[in-house]
Amino acid sequence: MSLTLFFAYAGSVLFLLCTGALAYIIFHIFRGTLPFASRLALPSRALRSSEQIWQAGHRAACPLLCANAFFTGIHAVACAAFAWCAPAHPLTVFLPFNGILVASVLWVLADKVAVWTSNHV
Repeated sequence: MSLTLFFAYAGSVLFLLCTGALAYIIFHIFRGTLPFASRLALPSRALRSSEQIWQAGHRAACPLLCANAFFTGIHAVACAAFAWCAPAHPLTVFLPFNGILVASVLWVLADKVAVWTSNHV
């Protein structure tokens, strides 16, 4: 297996895991049952000051978390498709790194929105 295929398949698995974790978080945000100070949720200390701020911050960040879940799911499929259909194509290596960058930016933005909301509750 070439290094290109390794990056593509590893990226696909990574994005599937991220999509599952984000789906778990989003599911519990919508139900209002996200465990307080959960390790799987947004990491800001400002959100951990009270249960009300925790829930309000995560509800405010939910649209960005949904966009991140959609993006990582699409990237998982795209990485696997490029590895299978065009293993020598330059996008096969570019997609996983681009996906990690964009998913990280969306995660940080969601965290910032949650912190901003927690300061204004």
